[in-house]
Amino acid sequence: MNTVIRGISTVVVRVCTFNLRFGYIDHGTLNEWEKRRPILKNCLKNMQPIIIGTQEGYPPQLNGILDDLNESSQCWSWVGEELEDWHTINAIFYRHDLFSLVSTKTFWFNEH
Repeated sequence: MNTVIRGISTVVVRVCTFNLRFGYIDHGTLNEWEKRRPILKNCLKNMQPIIIGTQEGYPPQLNGILDDLNESSQCWSWVGEELEDWHTINAIFYRHDLFSLVSTKTFWFNEH
């Protein structure tokens, strides 16, 4: 959405972030990923972000989110690095029709 105020054009950038909470940890419960995924999909549909950050995602979760995002248009990509200790990925999804990935790096603010 673009807004013009006193001749200055501004752009609204909607960003969301989610902790995906390990896709396999709650198997067989109300919190399992297959029950949470449609809720996330609906939330993203309503919020319409152009950048999405995630924590604790496994590749099948991230690829499922990518499939959901790309249902209406094939304009989404994600980038992230697998964490050695947990085998999860803190990913960033972005609209590649609006942004170009220039570089990527993972760093920690603190050590374990």
